[in-house]
This record gives sequence, C-alpha cells and structure tokens, in this order.
Amino acid sequence: MCHQFAARSGLPPKALVQALRESYTVYKHDIKNDVEKQRRDRLDPFAVRQETVEGALRRLDIEDRALATEMVRAYEALREEHRQLVSRALETLQRLRELGIHLALLTNGNAMYQRRKIRQHQLAPYFDCILIEEEFGAAKPGQLVYLHALDQLQVSAQEAWMVGMISH
Repeated sequence: MCHQFAARSGLPPKALVQALRESYTVYKHDIKNDVEKQRRDRLDPFAVRQETVEGALRRLDIEDRALATEMVRAYEALREEHRQLVSRALETLQRLRELGIHLALLTNGNAMYQRRKIRQHQLAPYFDCILIEEEFGAAKPGQLVYLHALDQLQVSAQEAWMVGMISH
C-alpha cells in the first residue's frame, strides 16, 4: 500500500513507511496512560487511523485529508481481505459445541468492525452470547462484561474458563 501511495505523491516508499511508523509511535505514546483516548482508539478506529496517516503525511510536508482518507480505506480493505483465523479455530469451536460447552465471545471495540469480522468468519453460530464493547457499553477487562457473560451462560465463575489474547 505504501508503494502505491508513495508513488502517487512522488515520495520514496521507505519515507512514507517511516513517517507512518513515527506517527503511529507518537500516537501510541500519547494514549498510553489515557483511558478515554484508548476507548476512542477502540470505538472509532477509522478516525484514529486517518489522524495517524494525516500526521505521517504532515511529517512529509503533505497536507491532504482526502489522500489520508483514501489510504485508510485502502488499508482497511487490504486488512479485511487478508484477515484469517488462527489454524483450526473453527474446528476447535465446532468440537466445543459438540461437547455441549457453552461459549461467549467478548470483544472490545467498534461494533461495525467486530460484527464484520464475526460475519466474515461465520463465528456467530458457535457462541451462545456475543458481547461487543460498543453495543454492551462496557469493555474488558472490566468485571461487568465477564459477569454479564456468566449470567447469560448461566454458569458461575468457578465453572468457566477464559481463553483469549491480550493485544496492545
């Protein structure tokens, strides 16, 4: 993607890559200790990405909001096209269902983005409960999300497992 957009802007691709990395690093440092900015990062990813790309372009003396928007759209399309589940994820979920294990999917973030991923990989049938931060109104690791999932599954914390990833 950087090669495509750098060429259109008359830039060396490495310069665009470096500017994007720097802008992203500054952004991540800026939200590191700010819970509200972290929440915005999860709930409005397009705007955050656009601001990060605009920051990168400014580093290269380019003021072009339309270009930043186009770059983010291209990035998101490419990301969605290449998104994959981990190996054997569906087989594992199917086996858990066959064993009668009740499953909940708890995810932070923007509902549109998360629902798109759930549809893309046909995950909904495997889960008895799906809680998405934007729809539910609370995020992990907040206790409310886990307690609601336990209630929906009608199990106690002692009867439940939590399986997942921590992403930064």
